[in-house]
Amino acid sequence: MKKKYISFLKKITLEVFPPFLIFLMRNIFFIKKIKYKNYPTWQDAVLASTGYDSENVIEKIKRSTELVRDGYAEYERDSVIFDEIQYSFPLLASLLLVATNCNSLRLIDFGGALGSSFYQNRKFLRSLEVNYEWRIVEQQKFVEIGNAEFSNKHISFYENIREANSNSANVILFGSSICYVENPYYYLREAIELEFKYIIFDRTPITQKNYDTFCVQHVPEAIYKASYPIRNFNIHNIIKLFEKDYDLIESWICDLQPDSNTTAKGFLFKRKKYI
Repeated sequence: MKKKYISFLKKITLEVFPPFLIFLMRNIFFIKKIKYKNYPTWQDAVLASTGYDSENVIEKIKRSTELVRDGYAEYERDSVIFDEIQYSFPLLASLLLVATNCNSLRLIDFGGALGSSFYQNRKFLRSLEVNYEWRIVEQQKFVEIGNAEFSNKHISFYENIREANSNSANVILFGSSICYVENPYYYLREAIELEFKYIIFDRTPITQKNYDTFCVQHVPEAIYKASYPIRNFNIHNIIKLFEKDYDLIESWICDLQPDSNTTAKGFLFKRKKYI
């Protein structure tokens, strides 16, 4: 009965909303109207933005994730609901590679909100014949909501990487998240120090400048009213950081390219001493 009810709601939703969703995806959020303004320092960008932890942002992400979790929607990204899953296939391939080579997938998702990437890939995760755990590291408000309403034997929430790594994760994912923190190299060095067997980046903004740059990303009010400081990485700063302890297995250009002044890229690193 519940499945029929969910199927009915999904059918009605898809009949009513696809044009609106396509409009959001193509014309508002991801291409034309995400606005970026450059600033000389991270602190200047912070002062010009509202941040990611405002109540309206968290509440909207919570509602959207509930719809995906409960089967009323297929996929959510940054609180926007989609009528089909928008896969990052290089990321998915990387996850399956880790699961195969390690005979498990014990993943830390840095900045994973309430499980967007987990739900994006759960169809494939469920098909794995090995154990999988998705441990999300987030700010306190997300962790409180996550552990109260979204945690189960596969997904859990923590406030820092070391806490999430209490049972030795084998991979850490920075999925369009490390660019939004003030001191990204601190967390990247921490990942190296903790000797994760694999490190994955996805949708990471790369600048053509020979140094990191700083912007403010303004989200259209049709999504929610917010603006974030964001760092665009010089690619050599990332590669140089990992080259001693990790091999770069693969890199890719992501399908989603929200800022024409940068290139969103992904990377898969494997620890050299791990066989």
